[in-house]
Amino acid sequence: MKNTNVFKILWMIIFIVIIGFTMTGCDLGDNNNGNNNGNNGNNGNGGDNKITQYTVTYNPNGATNGTSPSSQTVNSGSIIQLPSEDSLSKNGYFFRGWSTSTSITGPTYVGTPGMNYVVTSDITLYAGWINVSGTYQKSIGGGIIYHITFNSDGTYIYTQSASGTVVTIIRGNYSVSGTGSNIWLFAYTSDDNSDDNIVTSFKVDSSDALLQYGNIHDYWLR
Repeated sequence: MKNTNVFKILWMIIFIVIIGFTMTGCDLGDNNNGNNNGNNGNNGNGGDNKITQYTVTYNPNGATNGTSPSSQTVNSGSIIQLPSEDSLSKNGYFFRGWSTSTSITGPTYVGTPGMNYVVTSDITLYAGWINVSGTYQKSIGGGIIYHITFNSDGTYIYTQSASGTVVTIIRGNYSVSGTGSNIWLFAYTSDDNSDDNIVTSFKVDSSDALLQYGNIHDYWLR
C-alpha cells in the first residue's frame, strides 16, 4: 500500500514537470515568433518609409561672367523658389529666367526668379538668355532718324541723321539689369558705368522692342 502511494506521488511529480516544460516551450516559441515578426517588420517596412531626394543643378548656358547658383538637394515633391541669376551675365543678352533646355522659348521654359517650382526628379535648369544686341531705330519726322546699335561686347554706338547725313555720334558702354518682363538697358558715356554718366535708359518691351526713358519717351524697333 505504501509502495502504491509512493508511485502515485512520483507519477504526479513527473506529470507536473512534463506539463511545466511543455508550457515553457510554448511561451518561448511565442516570444521568438514575436521577435521575428518584429524584426521582419523593421527590416521590411523600413524600406517603404525611405525618403527620395532629388538634386536641382543650375547651368550658366554660355554666360560670359559670374557663376551659377549652388545646386539644391530636396525631398521629392518639394516646392522651391527659382533663384536669381546671381552674378551671371552674358554680353549682349539679358536674363529672362530658367528653362529645362538651352532654349528659353516654348514648353521647356520654367519661369523667372521667385516663382515656385515642384521638384519631382533630378534636373538641370539652364539660364535663359535673350539677345539684345543689334540696331534699333526710330523716326521723328522731317527726315530725322535715330539709330542705336548695341554690340555683343557691351558697347554701343548712337547716331542721329538728318536727310541721310549723320549729325551726332555717341559711343559708350551699356549694361543690362532686371529679369523676366522687367529688363532695363542703361547706356553710359564712359567706362565707369556710374549713375552720373547714364545717357538714357530703355525698358525691354514684351516684343523685345525698346521703350526709351530719360529723353524722348518712345519706342525703338529693330
